[in-house]
Amino acid sequence: RPIYIDNNGGVVQIRGVTISGGYALLGIGGGIFNRSGILTIEACIITDNFSDRGTGGGVASWAELNIVSSTIVNNTATDAGGGIVISGFPNPANCSITRSTISNNTGGSGGGGFIIHPALSP
Repeated sequence: RPIYIDNNGGVVQIRGVTISGGYALLGIGGGIFNRSGILTIEACIITDNFSDRGTGGGVASWAELNIVSSTIVNNTATDAGGGIVISGFPNPANCSITRSTISNNTGGSGGGGFIIHPALSP
């Protein structure tokens, strides 16, 4: 995957970039996997990423996620959450999405665009 974040509660901002062509084999988050920390994605395009036998083709987050003025399009997960998967253990993380487009994503077992999946552990 292009970006893996394990920031132990810190703050990460990704702004004004395109994240494309990521691949997570047996994994989580083809484009971005936010394992811990607060992640803000702003004015970004997340496209054409793939999670093979996993979740979150575009973005997977087990911690707080904020998406602002971004486009998440044409991502695929063979399991669930083609565009975005939000999870966490024991409860799903907080998520805020504003002024953004989520379209044409595919999740093999559900949640083509977006899924909240409380059963996944980090």
